[in-house]
Amino acid sequence: MRSEFNDLLGKAPNTTYHGALSDDKLVDQLRKMDVMIFASYHFSEAFPLTVMECAASGQFIVVNDHNDLSVFEKIIPHVLVCDTSNSAALSSWLKRQNKETLNKHGEENAQEMKKYSASEHIRNLKKLVGV
Repeated sequence: MRSEFNDLLGKAPNTTYHGALSDDKLVDQLRKMDVMIFASYHFSEAFPLTVMECAASGQFIVVNDHNDLSVFEKIIPHVLVCDTSNSAALSSWLKRQNKETLNKHGEENAQEMKKYSASEHIRNLKKLVGV
C-alpha cells in the first residue's frame, strides 16, 4: 500500500509528500499549505487535534465523512465533509476551487481557531479563578 501511495504521489502534479514532520518544520510547512485533507477511516476517530492545528495555520479543511469528524462543521467556518475515498470527486472539487478563495477561507479558519489557543485558555482560566 505504501509503495502504491508513493507511486500515485509521484504522478500528482501539485502534490508533495513531506514525510513525518514535527516542531518548527511542521509549523513552517503547515503555513505554506492551502488545503488539509484528513482522510481518516480509523475505527475510533473522533476529534483529531491535527485538524484544528491545520485550521489554525490558515488552511481550508476537508475531512472524511466518518464517525464524528463532521463535528468540525460546527467548530471551523470552512470545512468540506465528504467521502474522501472518492478520489475522482475530491480531485474534481479541488480543481474547481479558486486558490484566493481557499486562502481567504483558510485565514477565516485561523481567526476562528484563536479562541481555542493556549493563551485564550489561560486567559479564561485566570478569569475563572479570579486572577
